[in-house]
Amino acid sequence: MRSLVNFANALHDEREHLIRRALSEACHWSRFSHTGVVQSSDQYWLDCFSKKTVATADVRRFLSTYNIVRAKWFDQGVADEIVALRRSGWQPVAGVISLSADLASHIQREEKGDAAAPQGARNLGAAEDINDLNDDRGGQRTSAASKIAMFTMHEHPVFIWDSLALHAIKLRQWKFDKASGVSVRQSSFSQSFIKGGRHDYETYHAASSREYASALKNDVFCDAVATFVSYVSASGGPMKSMVSEDFYGRRLFDKLMVCEGERIGEWWAATKSSKK
Repeated sequence: MRSLVNFANALHDEREHLIRRALSEACHWSRFSHTGVVQSSDQYWLDCFSKKTVATADVRRFLSTYNIVRAKWFDQGVADEIVALRRSGWQPVAGVISLSADLASHIQREEKGDAAAPQGARNLGAAEDINDLNDDRGGQRTSAASKIAMFTMHEHPVFIWDSLALHAIKLRQWKFDKASGVSVRQSSFSQSFIKGGRHDYETYHAASSREYASALKNDVFCDAVATFVSYVSASGGPMKSMVSEDFYGRRLFDKLMVCEGERIGEWWAATKSSKK
C-alpha cells in the first residue's frame, strides 16, 4: 500500500494550487447575472432561503444542484423545514444534527428497500464509506442538513458534511492526531467521524473549525478570500449585503475541502488497485 504519509506531504505541497482552484469554484458558484440571479448559484439560494416561503420547485432544484437526490423527497416538507430553521437561538452543531433527523421524515420510503441512486449520479470514488444513501437507512440526512443550513443560517459557522470534504477532513484529522502523538494506524483513516455507527457531526465540526482557523493563518488562503469578496462586490447581487466576510471564508474552505477530497479519492482508488 502506498504510504499515506508520503501522499499527505505531497498534497500539502499542492495546497497553493488547490486554494486557487477552490477560489475559481467559489467565484463560479457565486456568479450573478444582471438580468437575474443565476438559479444554480450560491447567491440564488441565499436570497431564496431568506424569504417567508420557499417554493417546492426551488427545493427540488436545490436538492439536484447539490447532489442530494439519492432519495425521493417530499418537497413541501423540506420547504417547511427551511422556513422553520430561521429562529433565534439556533446553534450550528445541534441545529444541523436536529435538522438531519427532521429531514429523514420527508423521504418517501420504498416498499422494498431504500430508493436507489438515480442514473447518472456522480461516482464518489473508492474512498467513499459515508454517503447520502446510507444517511437514509440510519435516519440521518447530514449532508442535506448541513447544505441547507449553510445558506439558510449563513451567519452561523456551519461546515458542510459532504463525501469529498469528509475525505479531506479525515486526512487532516489523521495528520493532527499523528502530530499530537496519538497512536493512529493508516487503516483507521477511513473510520473518522463515525460514532456508534452514526455520523458524528459534532466531532467533524470541531475538526473543520480547527482546520478553518489554521487556513485563516495562511497568506495564500487569506488573499483568496479577499479576491472572492472583491469578485462578488464587483459582480453584484444580494450576497454582497447579506453575508459577512466569515461566510466567504467558510465557503472557500468548503470548496478547498472538496478539491482536496477529489485528490484523496484518486489516491485511494490507485492504492486499492495496486493491492489487487
